[in-house]
Amino acid sequence: MKVIAIITDITERVKSQNALKELNVELEKKVDTRTQELEKSQKLYNLIARNFPRGIINVLDQYLNYVFTEGQELDRLGLNSESLIGKKYTERFDAELSEIISQKMSAVYRGEGISFEFEYINDFYVVNAVPLKSAEGNVEQILLIEKNITDSKLAEKEIIKNLEKERELNELKTRFVSMASHESVSYTHLTLPT
Repeated sequence: MKVIAIITDITERVKSQNALKELNVELEKKVDTRTQELEKSQKLYNLIARNFPRGIINVLDQYLNYVFTEGQELDRLGLNSESLIGKKYTERFDAELSEIISQKMSAVYRGEGISFEFEYINDFYVVNAVPLKSAEGNVEQILLIEKNITDSKLAEKEIIKNLEKERELNELKTRFVSMASHESVSYTHLTLPT
């Protein structure tokens, strides 16, 4: 009986496999660490957005549907961020305001940042919207910040009202001085000796 044996040294192959296993373990650790960092960052972003005072931070998709929404104003309006996700942003408003907002948002999808004000349920809001672009430069979403400016608007109206009263008072003073001056001139002509 004859036996033929072939011996192959697989030391290098085993070393390569072990090195590959070590790299996989190291890569898994890096992925876990990065995932934890991302989750921590996401929690921080949510916390910041959730506590955005007197306003709402929104991210909308190309159809103006909510992708993200948070802020203290949601609670004041009786809205829930979870229930809004996937719904159209403009559904919150009447038809006229919805149309105005939709038209303005079309400018953002063309790459422009915009700012405008609107009144909603006896409150005033300023909106700032900017495009969120992909790596290729395409506008994929909109960052839309709503800020309740009712206190400022009411103060502004009060200032305008007070300025109008002051203007009217100044006009009355001017007329009075003019009339008094005219009367003074008339009496002066009457009392002069001839």
